[in-house]
Amino acid sequence: CIGCKIQSVCERTLHDELAFDYDQYNPFDVCAASFEPIYRGSPKVECCYCKASYKPEFEGKACNICEVAKIGGN
Repeated sequence: CIGCKIQSVCERTLHDELAFDYDQYNPFDVCAASFEPIYRGSPKVECCYCKASYKPEFEGKACNICEVAKIGGN
């Protein structure tokens, strides 16, 4: 059965570990588009409506969170 095959593979691969690229001791916001950290002091832009944080390369695009405003708009 297919369920037995899936279970067999899962039992052979016993790790659920994911690597995250961030510094836990440096405060940061998460970019709502790339899901990468934006550390304190790094450039960032916000959605003028919901205040979601983004990396500067996403400025001028529609906000992924509220889908109402442009990123970095007034």
